[in-house]
Amino acid sequence: MLNIVTWDENDTKKNMNFDDSVDVSELIVDYRNDKLPGEIQTKHAIALIMMNLIGDYHAIVVKRSEELLEDSEIYLLTWNEVVEGGDMKKIDTFLLRDLVNDNLFK
Repeated sequence: MLNIVTWDENDTKKNMNFDDSVDVSELIVDYRNDKLPGEIQTKHAIALIMMNLIGDYHAIVVKRSEELLEDSEIYLLTWNEVVEGGDMKKIDTFLLRDLVNDNLFK
């Protein structure tokens, strides 16, 4: 089943507990220090994207969601890409690294 996730800036704060916010913060620190983290939980990857991108212009397409990101099939979609017929980007550790380091759309 295909699921499309959209959000606004308040959704991330409402849907994340303290432990999850600490885990997402640790991911950000790792990426900024050029470290690739080991196993990434899917919910943390989604939260990281929601924290860094404006939901009005982006969506997350979930084809298959598992606990770990590497076992999931999840894509980042920007509305520009839809209008222009561009490709969706598969969400993986490298996409998250580029997002945190402001290199995703360059």
